Amino acid sequence: MLASSSSLERQKLRTAARREEYVFVEATSIYQCLDITESHHPQCVVLDFSLIQNNYLQVFEFIQFLNIPIILFVEHPPAHLLKYFIEQTKMSIIKKPLNELELHRSLEAALYSEDCKEFDKRKYACELTFKTSKNNQTTNLEAIINSAVKEAITRLSELVESKITFENPMIEALPRLLVQKKLEEMLGNQLICISQISFTGNLSGTAQILLSQAAAETIALSLSEGLFNENEVAVIKADILSEISNIVINAVVGTLSNAFKYRVHYINPTYTEGYIYQIFDSMHLDSNSTIIMSNSHFKIDQLAVEGDFFLFFKARLILDLLFS
Repeated sequence: MLASSSSLERQKLRTAARREEYVFVEATSIYQCLDITESHHPQCVVLDFSLIQNNYLQVFEFIQFLNIPIILFVEHPPAHLLKYFIEQTKMSIIKKPLNELELHRSLEAALYSEDCKEFDKRKYACELTFKTSKNNQTTNLEAIINSAVKEAITRLSELVESKITFENPMIEALPRLLVQKKLEEMLGNQLICISQISFTGNLSGTAQILLSQAAAETIALSLSEGLFNENEVAVIKADILSEISNIVINAVVGTLSNAFKYRVHYINPTYTEGYIYQIFDSMHLDSNSTIIMSNSHFKIDQLAVEGDFFLFFKARLILDLLFS
């Protein structure tokens, strides 16, 4: 993506990009730049610093959280910008006037270098903080999601009356198709039980508990009362796991909405069984949006059960944090 408010600068960038047969899109404002970045997840963003100089930290953090390289061209780089640049892995600076050879080298490095392929997204996500422009407060996304997942695990532990251990959430920003591919790699081609709640409002997304068939039945049987025949297992399992998701996932969404001061509307929990490729559409993820995916693996040792807790948000949540 080529982003500049100057038609002359965009023309220079356009000419340089066309010579190398790059496919590109243009942005003329900071808001258009962020919208295209979130919706289409370009392989690289070429930015005119004058377009973002009043909000450059927010813009940099958002684009780099999406794991997209930045090429910045600027006439006189301020000292604080150079200090920030030294600490970044996926960012390069080109001084104006634009040098086409330097631009080509930077594009090749951003798109094809091994450094970009080996970039540690998990490390970056774990250290990610956002500074708002109005009051200089810092919001740590990872800490908020950790708190939400911990609340969920606490509620689940109370329900099953067993100690639960869990891993700190891994947070990634991915296009929708890569989210599906990632889930298929993690969970394989097995039949999965999903308890899910979708939520809308200022904060929208999906929260899910994913379990194997055996794990779902073990939890359901441990919480059921009395004896029942084999034909009743499926119904009881669905009822119990729907109730679990209602209690556990509501705790998560409540924690998030309180942290972000958002109004959230809940949709009734659903229970589904199927394969990832069959149930992915039920997540209601926008095909053009970048998705923030959080995953925490948990174990209920007393029941010999393992599962995964997932949260999915549109990346626009980050924009709300940055520019609130």
